[in-house]
Amino acid sequence: MLKQIIKNTVMRPLRTALPMLAVLTALLSSCSGDDYVNAVPGNSIALMSVDLRRMADECTGNDVDNAKLLNTLLHVENAGDCGIDLSEKIYMFESAEGNLGVVAKVKSRSDLETWLDNLANAGVCRNAVERGDIGFAVMKDSWIVGYSSSKLMIMGPVIASQHAEVQQTMAKYLKQDEENGIKGTPLYDKLDSIDSPMALVARANALPEKFVAPFMIGAPKDADASQIVIAAALSTEQGGMMKITGETFSFNEGIDRRLKDAYAGYRPITDEFVANVDASSLFAVFMNVDGAKYISLLHEDKAAQVLLAGLNTAVDMDNIIRSVDGDMALVVTGYDGDRMQMQLGARLKTRGFLDDVDYWKQSAPKGSTITDNGKDAYRYSGGDFNFWFGVSADNRFYAGSTEALARGILQKSSSPFSPEICKALKGQRMCMLVNVAKMAEDNEMMGTVMPLLVPVMGKVGTILYIIR
Repeated sequence: MLKQIIKNTVMRPLRTALPMLAVLTALLSSCSGDDYVNAVPGNSIALMSVDLRRMADECTGNDVDNAKLLNTLLHVENAGDCGIDLSEKIYMFESAEGNLGVVAKVKSRSDLETWLDNLANAGVCRNAVERGDIGFAVMKDSWIVGYSSSKLMIMGPVIASQHAEVQQTMAKYLKQDEENGIKGTPLYDKLDSIDSPMALVARANALPEKFVAPFMIGAPKDADASQIVIAAALSTEQGGMMKITGETFSFNEGIDRRLKDAYAGYRPITDEFVANVDASSLFAVFMNVDGAKYISLLHEDKAAQVLLAGLNTAVDMDNIIRSVDGDMALVVTGYDGDRMQMQLGARLKTRGFLDDVDYWKQSAPKGSTITDNGKDAYRYSGGDFNFWFGVSADNRFYAGSTEALARGILQKSSSPFSPEICKALKGQRMCMLVNVAKMAEDNEMMGTVMPLLVPVMGKVGTILYIIR
């Protein structure tokens, strides 16, 4: 049930990281030895660590006041008053069952209970109750707080009818030892190796299904999403940008080798299309590839195969991609109802596929047509599926859900991403950009989460994910 609640949350690792950070922020801002880590389930498919003190020392710009970060987050005169040991990392997780949780070390159970009592008096939570040696409280009717003398756990959001069930699960987690906890697992070991105040390791099956595909490219056809892992360091940058720098790998040596071979085929991104994408776009992917090699990777990917099979019934998309040699940008500008609005731009090595357009016109599926729309420009019309495409005089392929979107990818945007973001993109091998504000408009969970994250990372407008 919990997994369904956040099923549609966008940015890849973000699906887990943002909601769990929101849980922590909502709780802590209300008051405003490491065996505690054993409370994190060993079967977790995503794990994130946050070092609040290191963040306060290292983060710069983006409206975050380093000196006052903890007090802003906790809303207390002394951060230690809450009973939480902030000198230790805080961990967030998603279990294999889809449960979201936060785990922290308790420094003083009595201080923690006093803090919770004060929150109850302020109407923020219900008074804590004891169930054996575990205490529980309910925060804002949705988040369950469980604690022992050494461990704090928060889980949610939870509907009222499932409070008792979730408390039983939390009691089991809080009592488990290293044999059942996350420590000693490959996921934890990888997270522990990342030198960053905020770090994330997640299996691809922790991501929303429609955003798994970019991370699966290069993996063998029989590889499962649970075998693909994303490890990343997170930071906030000037200009309202949250940068996530990560790698895609596998604990399976054979799969990992294939992923690394695929990544080696990406080349440094230039400024070919970066400034052409409107900053209001929902999502954008940038890369620089040799299309003749890249098409073979797409043929190995299940999701890409399905997409290509559909497109190839209208035009020979395989041949178009083979003709690419340089930068390529795929942009989702938003939605028109349920229909995704997209644009695609790519630098071509050859335009010979245009010789086949007359054949495409003759062999178009029943009920669809391909018509001329200017020099080397065409429109495909097929019921609910329509798109415009063509090749510019300077040898760039363009396509889009509307003619304006298709041609728009060829020229500088009147409202591009900031210079800081454009600079950060250039020279990378594969990047994804997410518009946080627009994502929040389209997703209720994101609209709730992002304001809660401001005390931690400032006002984030754009998320940049760099695959390295």
